[in-house]
Amino acid sequence: MQIDRKKLLKLGEKHQKWLENTSVNAEAYKINNNYYYLSHYESKFSAKVKAYAVISPDSQDRKEALESIKPHIYYFISINNLRESGSHRANLDFSVLEKIRDYLKFILESGILNPRDRIIYQRSLTIMQTMIDLQHEIIQLFEDSNSLEEGVVKNGYFTDDDINEALHYIVMGNLIQYKQFKDRYDNCKDFDIIYDNRNNPEIKPFEKYLDIKILKGMTSEVAEPQLKKSLDGTTKNNYVGHMTESEIYALLMKTYREGLDKRVQQAKDILRYP
Repeated sequence: MQIDRKKLLKLGEKHQKWLENTSVNAEAYKINNNYYYLSHYESKFSAKVKAYAVISPDSQDRKEALESIKPHIYYFISINNLRESGSHRANLDFSVLEKIRDYLKFILESGILNPRDRIIYQRSLTIMQTMIDLQHEIIQLFEDSNSLEEGVVKNGYFTDDDINEALHYIVMGNLIQYKQFKDRYDNCKDFDIIYDNRNNPEIKPFEKYLDIKILKGMTSEVAEPQLKKSLDGTTKNNYVGHMTESEIYALLMKTYREGLDKRVQQAKDILRYP
C-alpha cells in the first residue's frame, strides 16, 4: 500500500503544540477500509511522549478513530517487545551449556560413577539438553515474529490476527523461557555435587572438556538467585508450579493483556484527537 508520508505528517501536525515534534507510526489499523494512524507528540527537549492523536487520510469518523487506539497500543508495544527482548533471547550464547552437556555426557559414558551420582549426572545432562533444545524454539519464535513484522510493513497496515499473533509470540517466549529454567532451578543443588566431585581422581581428567570456573557458576550458591529472578520475570511473580502448561500460557496471556490495557488507558488519558 502506497502512503503519502508527507500528507500523514501534515495531518498529525494539526494536533501539535508549541515546542513539540510529531511522528506518525508507519503502519495503520484498518476499519471498514479506512486507515487509521497513531501520531505521537514529543517535547523538543526530551523523548517523552506528551500526547497522542489518531489520524486518517480516509475518514473523519471519530468513533472508528477512537476504536483504533487499543489495537495500535497492543500491536506496537508488542512488536517493540518482540524486537528487543526477542532478539536478546534468540541471541543468547548457549555454547557454554553445550560444553557442560558434553562434560556430563563423557563422564556418564565412562561408567565411573556410583549409582547415586549417575542419577544426578543423568538428570543434569537431560536438563542441559532440554535447555538447548528449547533455545532452538526461541530462535524459531523470533524468526516467526520477524516475518510477522515484515508482512505488516509490506502491507502497510495490521489486522486483529496480526495483533493476536504478536501477543502469542510474546507469551510463548515467556513460557519457553520458564520451561528452560524451571527444572534447572528445581534441581540446582545437583551441580553442588557435580562441582564437589571435580577433584575425584577418576573425574579430574575430564577437566580438559570444561573450565572449572564454568562449573562453579552452575552451583546453587551462584546460579540459584539468578534462576529465581529469571523465573519470577517470566511469570510476573505468579506461582505456577501447580499449573499445566496450557494453564500457565493462559495466565501469562491474561497478565500481559492486563498490562497492555493499562497502557491503553494511559494513552487515552493524553489523547488529543478524537
